[in-house]
Formats: sequence, C-alpha cells, structure tokens
Amino acid sequence: MDEKPVVINIPAVETWNITALRHACKKNKIKGYSKMTQEQLIAEVNKIIFRLSEKVEK
Repeated sequence: MDEKPVVINIPAVETWNITALRHACKKNKIKGYSKMTQEQLIAEVNKIIFRLSEKVEK
C-alpha cells in the first residue's frame, strides 16, 4: 500500500487573531500566554508548529 502524506493547510500564523493565538497556546500548555503580546504569541505558535512537524517527520 502506498502511503501518502497528509497535508493540512492552515493560514499563516501572522494572520491569526489574538484569541486564536491564545487558544493555541492554552491548548499546548504555554505558560504566561495570557500576558504575551501578539508578536510573542506568534513566535510561540510557530514553535509549536515546528515541534509538531518534527514529530511527524520521524
């Protein structure tokens, strides 16, 4: 059986509103997310996505 990768298209994190950014941080147990600026939240969400992509590649 041929395995095909699953591709999930999401909008660029930079376009997410602050509520969505905070929700992603909350679900991933990022400490202090409620006091972060939008730029800090974007950086944290990008880190989350990077960690997830590393897990998938293994």
